[in-house]
Amino acid sequence: MMTPDEIARGLTGAQRAAFKWLKEHGGDACFDKHGVAFAMGETAETTRTVWNALEKAGLIYFYGGKRDGGKGYGRLAVRKIIQEQNNADDPRTDIRASCRRNDSRGAVRLDRQG
Repeated sequence: MMTPDEIARGLTGAQRAAFKWLKEHGGDACFDKHGVAFAMGETAETTRTVWNALEKAGLIYFYGGKRDGGKGYGRLAVRKIIQEQNNADDPRTDIRASCRRNDSRGAVRLDRQG
C-alpha cells in the first residue's frame, strides 16, 4: 500500500485543490444534476473527472444515488482512513489526546474541550 506522501506526489494541482476543498468542507459532499459537488453551502469548482481520479487514487469514495439503488445523483466522501490520519494530528479531534487515565482504577475519562 502506498503512503499518503507517495499518493500526494502523484496528484495534479487540480486534484490536490479538490481534495483540500472536500476536507475543508466536512469531508462529504453531494452531486447536483450537473455533476458539481456541493458541501456546506458551497459548490466545488472541480470537474467530475478530477473526482474520478481521486477515487481511483483511493482518497475518496462515491456512495448513494442511483448507482446504489437510491435516489438522487450520489455523494462523495473522504476515505475514513485518511480522515483518521488527519484527525490524529489535530489534538482537538484526536480522541487519544482528549482521554486521561485515572490513577487508581485505570479508567478512562474524557476531558471536555471547548
